[in-house]
Amino acid sequence: MKSEVVFFTHTLEGGVGRVTMQLAEGFLNEGVSSEVWTQENTDLSPSFASVKIFSFNKKKARQLFFLLLKKINEDKPRVIISSTFYTNIIAIISSLLSHRKVKVIVIEHIAVKSEFKNLGLLKKLIMRVLIFFFYRLAYSVVTVSDESGDILSRFCLLPRKKIITIYNPVISKDLYEKSNTPINHPFFNLGHPILLNVGRLDKQKDIGTLLEAFSIVTKEIESRLIIIGEGNGKTQLIEQCKKLKILNQVDFAGYLKNPYPFFKKSSVFALSSLYEGLPTVLIEALALRLPIVSTKCPSGPAEILQQGKYGILVPIKDPKSLAQGVLNLLKNKNIIHEPPEEYLDPYTQKYSVHRYLSIIHNINKKND
Repeated sequence: MKSEVVFFTHTLEGGVGRVTMQLAEGFLNEGVSSEVWTQENTDLSPSFASVKIFSFNKKKARQLFFLLLKKINEDKPRVIISSTFYTNIIAIISSLLSHRKVKVIVIEHIAVKSEFKNLGLLKKLIMRVLIFFFYRLAYSVVTVSDESGDILSRFCLLPRKKIITIYNPVISKDLYEKSNTPINHPFFNLGHPILLNVGRLDKQKDIGTLLEAFSIVTKEIESRLIIIGEGNGKTQLIEQCKKLKILNQVDFAGYLKNPYPFFKKSSVFALSSLYEGLPTVLIEALALRLPIVSTKCPSGPAEILQQGKYGILVPIKDPKSLAQGVLNLLKNKNIIHEPPEEYLDPYTQKYSVHRYLSIIHNINKKND
């Protein structure tokens, strides 16, 4: 049987991959036939064994476009939910040229203006023009925070009323179950406070600023830092640790399929990002009751933490402020509030799935 809804993404790794699988699983739980089409093969957690996955296994955009068009005409899905800029553009063009005229819902997981800062002038112009023309042709445009929706509207001149905010489905029973898995890490046996960071080791996450901040923290309160994630910047970050003389107090733990026990056992979660869309790790930290210090970067942290009510917000690229925020929390966790359980409802799998299903319900009503 062919699926009514297809989730299309370039990868199933990282935050976008987890969100895609959570949504696909949630659709199946609600009795809606769905599957995932992805650009590349990925080793997946058995948690999502119920989700059917088709991999194009192609790296070039041109090849992917023709394969997607062929797949749409063969399988005839009614709706494609696509994630990230370049798969969004491919999905929209393919839908326009297909026999089926499938409806496309595009999701932007990042604050586009911040992401464009890393691009040259020509690439930046091309991407803005493509978003301006093609996102208008999507049935719906979804951003994962109100702030990122505002940015997308202003920066790419899209009508704000066309953009819907749906928070990512971060919280599920699986999250809490995984957090109770026993772990044996030597840092937890020392009795010192543990700072935790989870994310890619790349420019966006600005781990260098976190390392500088940690070097300040541990001089005042002896601490340890665990960084979970991989990336091209790891070698450079290790060299920075050597210069700061903190190498023995920092563990680059690499990619872990289940980082959640570390949330349960750590003292503070520290996010040093330059920009985000909706940082999943902050929602996970709130759910697992781990105190947070985060940069007030565009977009997401201030929205998630209620402008500092549920976590400390500091400027980007400011190691002294980040360090002071951590020290303040280590000395007195009561300076921030714990959110009530109902505050986290919009970040649950069921809530998010129902928001997407309401869009699809409107599509079906118009087609009937």
